[in-house]
Amino acid sequence: MASKKVLVDLDMSSTSKVVNLPQASASGDAVRYDEFVELDANCDSLVTLTGVSENAVNFGSFTGSTISANGTLKNILQELETQAESNQLSVKADSTAFLSIDSNEISISSLAITDVTVDSTSTTIAAWNTANTGHGKEAGDVLVLANAANSLNRSYIHNGGTDGDENDWTRLQTDITPSNIRGYLSSNSGISYDSATGVFTAVVDDDTLEIHSDSLRIKAAGVGLNEMDFGTSAGQVDLSDLPLNTYSWSRITSPSDAEDAIQKLDADIAGIIASGNVALNNGTATDGNNNGSVDVRTDAVGLEVDGSNNLRLKDLGVSTAKLAADAVDGTKIADESIDSEHFVDGSLDFEHMNSAMVCSDFSAAGADQVARADKIKEYIDARSYMRMEDQDVDLLAGQDMTVTHNLGNKYVTCQVYDSADKQMDVEVTVLTANTLKIKASVDASDSKVIIVG
Repeated sequence: MASKKVLVDLDMSSTSKVVNLPQASASGDAVRYDEFVELDANCDSLVTLTGVSENAVNFGSFTGSTISANGTLKNILQELETQAESNQLSVKADSTAFLSIDSNEISISSLAITDVTVDSTSTTIAAWNTANTGHGKEAGDVLVLANAANSLNRSYIHNGGTDGDENDWTRLQTDITPSNIRGYLSSNSGISYDSATGVFTAVVDDDTLEIHSDSLRIKAAGVGLNEMDFGTSAGQVDLSDLPLNTYSWSRITSPSDAEDAIQKLDADIAGIIASGNVALNNGTATDGNNNGSVDVRTDAVGLEVDGSNNLRLKDLGVSTAKLAADAVDGTKIADESIDSEHFVDGSLDFEHMNSAMVCSDFSAAGADQVARADKIKEYIDARSYMRMEDQDVDLLAGQDMTVTHNLGNKYVTCQVYDSADKQMDVEVTVLTANTLKIKASVDASDSKVIIVG
């Protein structure tokens, strides 16, 4: 029979209760009130420690992405373990000369500057290494190239490498100064620098570009033919980019652009060729140009095309039939270009002669005047004169012949006729009141000399 415990210290006053109950020490023991209160407080503390409400069955949601929402404590710990193991730190390949990790400990290699070398000969780190093989530099040593081709590639620190070339050196950051920047700008870079204010300014020609409200822009009408990139490749300007003004087209249907207009005109011209008055060099023309030009056909008598492909009148191409009546006046005739054979017999009369060349007083006639016949007759009738005639006179060309006329008048008229009774052109020189001499340009025998005076 199981043992029995005897309840003692029963308080049977107003409310029955057990007092002086021993502290529970094994499973099945009764728990005193103070023990229960302590246990309940501890449970509340555990609930508070979890961060979730009492009677919650999971840990709710988290703000990050590592822990899943509504998971149990085990699930949460598992996810944290997996994430930690998948994020082991490692050193990047190009930084192994400076950093290393051993048993989760990061070590930094010593880069303390131990030696500084300034070189004024080499312009690049590669050139320096070539000129200084076996230099013996160690990690932390600094090399300065005073005459570096690029001022930004001037300072280097040895990284402990053993390749024996420029890979053993790491370039140090070099500050860029205003003089560096100015050095990068050539004289024709389009940027000017004011050393007094430190302001950089865009330089524009003010023909194609301008500065407007502190902004660079193309000037109005600044893009001309020289600035246009004409061609048929992508991005180039061709005829299809040229718009047309509003126009009432009569030969072709309204074209959309210049290229469309030319293509439609080409098709229209092809229809004109059938008339036979125009020849088109479209690849079948007989002149071999094959350039799409239009040839003007000429009769090669009045018109022709010269060597510069210009249409012109052909030499001697204008016949009298092409001249309108009374179309040519004196301004179109060259001076002294019409000789006597081009005058129609009887076409000249006093009305069409200059009045100044006609002398009405024969006795006062000038060397460039002619006298009217009636005035000559009056002059002769009014004078008393004598005549001397000598026949069968032989004249030799170019030789003077002195003739004695004894008319008592120095200034006389002398005429010479050859054997055929044709008046000759001779040179007459009066000598005295009774003599003169004559000179013929040709030989003339049996000549007649008549002297009146």
